[in-house]
Amino acid sequence: MRKTLALILLVFFVSDRVQAQFSNDEISKRSTINGLDKLYNLEFREAERFFEPVIKKYGEHPVAYLIKATSLQYEFAPIEQNPVRFKEYIANLEKCIKLANEQYEAGKYKTDATFYLLAAHGNISRAYHHNRDYLKAGLEAKKAYSYLKEGFELSRENSEFYFTNGLYRFYRVQYPETHPAIKPIVFFFTEGSKPQGLSDLRYASKSALFSKTEAAFFLAGVCLKYENLVKEAVTVTKRLHLKYPRNPDFLLKYIEALLADGQINLAREKLKKLDSYKGADYEVATLVFKGEISFLEEDFKAADLFFQRALAIKKEAGETADLKSMALCRLGEIGLEQGDGKKAKEYFKQCLDIAEYSRIIKKAELELKRL
Repeated sequence: MRKTLALILLVFFVSDRVQAQFSNDEISKRSTINGLDKLYNLEFREAERFFEPVIKKYGEHPVAYLIKATSLQYEFAPIEQNPVRFKEYIANLEKCIKLANEQYEAGKYKTDATFYLLAAHGNISRAYHHNRDYLKAGLEAKKAYSYLKEGFELSRENSEFYFTNGLYRFYRVQYPETHPAIKPIVFFFTEGSKPQGLSDLRYASKSALFSKTEAAFFLAGVCLKYENLVKEAVTVTKRLHLKYPRNPDFLLKYIEALLADGQINLAREKLKKLDSYKGADYEVATLVFKGEISFLEEDFKAADLFFQRALAIKKEAGETADLKSMALCRLGEIGLEQGDGKKAKEYFKQCLDIAEYSRIIKKAELELKRL
């Protein structure tokens, strides 16, 4: 999913100046909410129709450029692979930063300016990270973090902040666990808490008005990837898929949750739609999920073929490494079924080179110890 979409509305509606207008501006409120719903459902022209009057009304305001940037991010995803649109995307975010800095330095609207800056720097950091420009990504992340720290207490004033606080608190602990090499670096960052992070995300996914969808998507990902809370993931992803049936990212996570829960027939049915989408994530996911269904049905020959085809796809996207780690782990298990310990060992080692899912890592490590 295209990250931090909800921050658009977060920063829009917590603004002191805009908030005063918004409380009596039902037309702009409904137009913006409708625009977001259309954007989540990949109905870009409809989203533009709803966003246009809001952008026009609030003119040279940071939120207008966040809306423009995020619309580009969704419509031309992956934006990092489209040089022309990527340049336009970064320009909009930099314009947002310029306007927000003016507010921040003036002091009058420092609270809302903090969030414009957090959202814009965070999005730029993510974009450069995906482009493997890690120096620029790191510099932007450092700037974003300084504003994130200022917002830790703001959830008491507005429930939208539970989303960003939850993400930070969970990943501040989880990321060093997955990537031990960075532990000396994160030592200097504010402490986190996975239970508190999960609690914040759950609260935001149910009670936040504008970041609810984004929080739900991240919550589902955390449940599947790290916490093995499969039933919760099924509930959350089903809700997202039913509300936004055209969104392939929500569909992908729903199918993943269904398979983790052993709901093979429903997963098989939903997989037909995922198979129609183009893009590395969806192509790899379709093959991995077909392989998973075959594996669960003990058709190991078919499963092997699907997993091998998935691994042969060289294109990369946000989910491909995780999906391929699943395929490699299953190939290791197939090797064990075939009595080929040498092959199994090689697949499990390859799996651990890229795996971040807790259950995948645990399985591969366990089997390697047995070999």
